[in-house]
Amino acid sequence: RTRESTASDGVPDVTRTPALYPLQDDLKDMRSHMATLLHSWEKDNSQVFFESVPQHVPAGKKLQEGLCMKRSEAYKLEEAEPVLLVLPEGALQRSDSDL
Repeated sequence: RTRESTASDGVPDVTRTPALYPLQDDLKDMRSHMATLLHSWEKDNSQVFFESVPQHVPAGKKLQEGLCMKRSEAYKLEEAEPVLLVLPEGALQRSDSDL
């Protein structure tokens, strides 16, 4: 699907963007491949489950909200004692051999 604006989902319109114009044939091939793949998956699914693939979920079968399997518990950090970071004696001294 081609997107209507830069913020919407989809592929940008390659005919309007000169930098993407050379990709027009590749995009057409990709869309054709994706359509073939979707058709193949739906065909395989229909043969395995013996019913057609639904295109949308009926309103009566949609979940209104997720299920909570156990009580929620507030996250609590363990008490930790801070560690003082100290450089060893002479660590900041530099000698000519370091150059």
